[in-house]
Amino acid sequence: MTTVTPGAGHEVTAVMTAPIITGIRPLTNGHASPSRLSSNHNSPAVSPRMDRVQLVRGRREEREKSQDLGQFLRDKEQRVRQQLERCADERGRRMEEQKRREEERRAAVEERRRQQDEKVRGQAPMLPL
Repeated sequence: MTTVTPGAGHEVTAVMTAPIITGIRPLTNGHASPSRLSSNHNSPAVSPRMDRVQLVRGRREEREKSQDLGQFLRDKEQRVRQQLERCADERGRRMEEQKRREEERRAAVEERRRQQDEKVRGQAPMLPL
């Protein structure tokens, strides 16, 4: 930072001062580099064999996770199919019940109409032939 102050007479004096920085952070792109990871500072030297063992173990764990995920997805798909089947069965039962009620209603309407017709015929005066 530069500070400009008037000197004696017409002279201007410029003084260079260091900028004031609060909260110093290293310049990074938001990702920690391997040299900045705290685990690298404290970890002892690891042999290549141990690296390989850890790599194999990590791969095995990933494979087991993917197998577990596959089984989970198969189980979930089976549960979804069963739920869909139950819903379809229930819908079929409801439709059958609705059809039965409609048939009963039609039969009742027809019976009332028939009884009304008989009542009207019984009250009608007999015309001579």
